Amino acid sequence: LSWGAPAYVAAELDALRADGVRHLVLDLRRSPGGSLPVALELAAQLQAWEGKLSVLVDAGTASSAEALAALLQDAGRAPIVGAPTCGKGVARALRLADGRVTHAQDYRVVRAGGRPLSAGVAPDHLTSRALRAARQLHA
Repeated sequence: LSWGAPAYVAAELDALRADGVRHLVLDLRRSPGGSLPVALELAAQLQAWEGKLSVLVDAGTASSAEALAALLQDAGRAPIVGAPTCGKGVARALRLADGRVTHAQDYRVVRAGGRPLSAGVAPDHLTSRALRAARQLHA
C-alpha cells in the first residue's frame, strides 16, 4: 500500500466501471501493508464502488493491509475470505526531512467497537486450506 496506490486504484476502478465489471476481488494475501493513510484512502474509494466487493486475506496480511480489510469488514462493505490475518495491530508514522527520519511514532490500531487490530481479522468465510490448518492445530 504505497503512496501511488490511491491514484492507480482510482484509475483502475474507473476503467472497470466503464467495462461493466460488477464484482471486484481485492487480494491482500501476503501483503505486508504500507502506509496507514493510504489504507484509509483506499477504504474510502472501495466503499464507493457500486458493485460487489470481496477481500482475500491470510496470515501474511499485516499492518495497513490488515487495517484496510478490517475497515471494509466493519463497514459491512465486503466479506472477508481466507485465513485469519497476522494481528500486527501497530502502525508507524514517519516524518522525513531531506530524506532522513526526524520523528517516528507508533499507533495502536483499534477497530469499530474498540476491538484491537492486534487480534487480527477473522474471515467471514474460511478457505478449505485454512479449515484444514485449524483442524490440524486443534487435533
